[in-house]
Amino acid sequence: MENQSTAQTKPMMTFPNAVKTCLRKYGDFSGRATRAEFWWWTLAVVIGSFIFSAVDSSIASFSGPGWDYTPFATIFGLAVILPDLAVTARRLHDIGKSGWWQLVWYAAIPVAVITLAIGLIFAIVLSGDASWDFTSEGGFNWEGDNDIPAASALAFLLGVGIAFLIGLGVFIWGLVWMISQGQAGPNRHGLDPRASDPAAPE
Repeated sequence: MENQSTAQTKPMMTFPNAVKTCLRKYGDFSGRATRAEFWWWTLAVVIGSFIFSAVDSSIASFSGPGWDYTPFATIFGLAVILPDLAVTARRLHDIGKSGWWQLVWYAAIPVAVITLAIGLIFAIVLSGDASWDFTSEGGFNWEGDNDIPAASALAFLLGVGIAFLIGLGVFIWGLVWMISQGQAGPNRHGLDPRASDPAAPE
């Protein structure tokens, strides 16, 4: 009890320590991760993505027209997939959830896309004599002398609306879990990471 009380007074994990911890536990899906560890790592990934995207943009500006490659941002993105999944699993463990829950969040992306596609298909089918313009310049616009029927417009708006609500709902759900305080003391996934220095070697 005394050790637990002492652990609660220890300082929060810092940005450098969080990055080092996530890299050291690169593919480690076991154990628990505090909010500080997860969010500092997330910030590091965002900063890294911005930096490597800027590098790719600079290369493209010097290479001239026709250079559409993003090698550095792509390599960085692939490199952080595994530690990102691992720290998310450990963060879920910290609040007593299974790390597999994050697969539900990723599954919501194709579900939202399918919902949008179904709405778009119904919109086209119900459009009658009117035609839709799918060119890169036109986007999802319609053209022709005939107005788009109300049923067609409604189908399109429903597809967009439902896809948006799915994405928003999953985002809010994940955010609430990621900002939740971890369970005090040990749980079925391991010891409380706040009970010892998370940056210290195991």
